[in-house]
Amino acid sequence: MKGRWVCVWLLAILIFTCALFTQNAYANNQDLRQEIVRTALHLKGVSYRWGGTTPAGFDCSGFVQYVYRVNGISIPRDADSQYYDGTKVSTSNLKPGDLVFFQTYESGPSHVGIYIGDNRFIHAAYHGGIMIDSLSEPYYAERYLGARTYIE
Repeated sequence: MKGRWVCVWLLAILIFTCALFTQNAYANNQDLRQEIVRTALHLKGVSYRWGGTTPAGFDCSGFVQYVYRVNGISIPRDADSQYYDGTKVSTSNLKPGDLVFFQTYESGPSHVGIYIGDNRFIHAAYHGGIMIDSLSEPYYAERYLGARTYIE
């Protein structure tokens, strides 16, 4: 168990260090979007933790905020604020790195993930931690609220 924590913290340090050197160094928004997805995918398998904002454990909005922060973008902490502060994107215009929102345990935006392409998104799921799901999966399709972007 101790070895796993060491690996998690080393990964966090690596991601943070890379972000310091690559921040604002993207040739274009496509590169930034790819790096956001890459960062998120590196965290796949990290455990879910309510209120979690680090690779020791994430909740959904903490995961999204962390991935964006590592890539030089500051966004609000909670899913509802992330939803209302972002720029609306139609589902047909989703691009990797955009945020997708769902109404789950309460009215309004209560769950968020990062769109990675091919109708899939990565998110911190209560049962499973950081994982990939499809927007077409019935549970998510029924609860989908919309998408937002923070990338111009």
